[in-house]
Order: sequence, then C-alpha cells, then structure tokens
Amino acid sequence: MYIRMNENNLFLATFGSGSSRRSIKGNFDSFQEDFINAKLDGYREEAGMYLRLVYIRTEQRKLLKKLERQILQRKKSIYNSLSDSIRDTMRLTYEECTRISGKSAFTEIQKKLKTKIESSKNTMFKEAKDKMLKQFSDLQTWILEEIDTKMKSALRVALQQIPDDVTDLPDVQEEIDMMKRCCEDLDLKIFF
Repeated sequence: MYIRMNENNLFLATFGSGSSRRSIKGNFDSFQEDFINAKLDGYREEAGMYLRLVYIRTEQRKLLKKLERQILQRKKSIYNSLSDSIRDTMRLTYEECTRISGKSAFTEIQKKLKTKIESSKNTMFKEAKDKMLKQFSDLQTWILEEIDTKMKSALRVALQQIPDDVTDLPDVQEEIDMMKRCCEDLDLKIFF
C-alpha cells in the first residue's frame, strides 16, 4: 500500500496543476517566464533582434500551451490505463457472469470472479503496470520530439531573417542549463 501511495503522490506531483518544480506545469511556467526575457531586455534597442526574440518566445508559448493540453489528455489516459487493462483482462469472465442465473447465481459469480482473479493476478497487474509505463515513455518521447521539432523550426525561421551584417546572436547557454535542471527535476533523461 505504501508503494502505491508513493507512486500516486509522484504521479500527482508530476502531473498536478500546481506550480511546484516537480510538476510538468511548474517547469513549463518557469521555463516560459525565464526563457528569453533577460535577452529581450538586452536587445530592446536593436529592433530586428528584439522582434526575432519576441517571435521565438511567442512560438515557444504556443508550443508549451499545446503540450500542456496534450499532456492533460494523455495524463487522463495513463491514469485510467491501469483499471482499463484490468477490466480488459476480466472482460470474458464478466461476460460469462452475466449469463449466470438461478438461485445460486451470486455464489457462482463470486466463485468465477475469484478464480479468474487468482489465476490472473500475477500477470494481470504486471501487464497493467507495463502498459502504463509504456504510455509514460511514449509521452516523454513525444514531448521531446515536439519541443525539438517546433523550436528548431521557430529558430530556423527567426534566424533566416537575420541580415548578413549581424554578428551578435543571443547567448542561450543559461536557458539550456535551465532546461537541463528542469529535466533533472522531472527525472527525464534528455541531456546526456
């Protein structure tokens, strides 16, 4: 029971709507707030670079909003996958039980369900857990691909507009370091 509560707390901390640094939403909010803001202040005088940074920040915000919506949808699916998997394993037995009638129907249904649970318990919960972990892994991969693809595209569009005489591109090392910390906080193995 302790392990399940601990995993549930981790799930809630990661996918909760709060703004803690352990939650995905909290990291997105922090990333949105910090990313490029310092750079924007430094380039206010230089209109061309400032507008490019505003464009990149706008694209980043749109991406993060899209990711939040998708993560919320997938979170529901992941959270429900455990009970869905168990239900699917038990489906045939449930259907058999619906056809049982008579005076001893309750006892017979109870016996059939107990037998199925006993025979399946070693594999049923492991399969459910494996499906849930696969969905988590797929979600992580999808998030990384979305961020990589969309931000590269936004940067490519913004940087293609830079005139040849511009040599002072913004330094984004601080933002990369912040992303690494956020990923470490969420136990995501993105940066090697």
